[in-house]
Amino acid sequence: MGTIMLIEIWERIRGYDKWIQTEAKVASSDLIEIDFPLAQHRTSQPHAALGWKSTCQIVWSDHNCNQHSGSFEAVEESPLYQLCEGESISIRFNPTNPDQFYVSGLLHSNVLSGLKATLWTIILVLVLIAFFVPEIFRFLSSFSH
Repeated sequence: MGTIMLIEIWERIRGYDKWIQTEAKVASSDLIEIDFPLAQHRTSQPHAALGWKSTCQIVWSDHNCNQHSGSFEAVEESPLYQLCEGESISIRFNPTNPDQFYVSGLLHSNVLSGLKATLWTIILVLVLIAFFVPEIFRFLSSFSH
């Protein structure tokens, strides 16, 4: 079962498949640097960013022609990253509360981004274990002699 199929099942469980599909326009899009959590404490030192994400402000109209707006963030790996002002994006909005919206591609990219972060964390932990375990054994064996 692929990621797409799991997302479709999730959408049905959450009821997004019953929401109204429409086109939203990108009103604005800004790029934001993803920084290390403690990087705010460094003021003048250059640093490497973890990556970039874009924040998109979108607008759409409901079935009564009332305009609504919302925003979302997309990471670099997402097809929704760096959408430009005036571009269209397919969304679903809640017919009982048109301010609530859902972007299918965003969930897919967030799942993939989360899997990527998990994989990198596992690799880092394995590298640290491979580095420190022999040192711990050497340290402990020095007491036995």
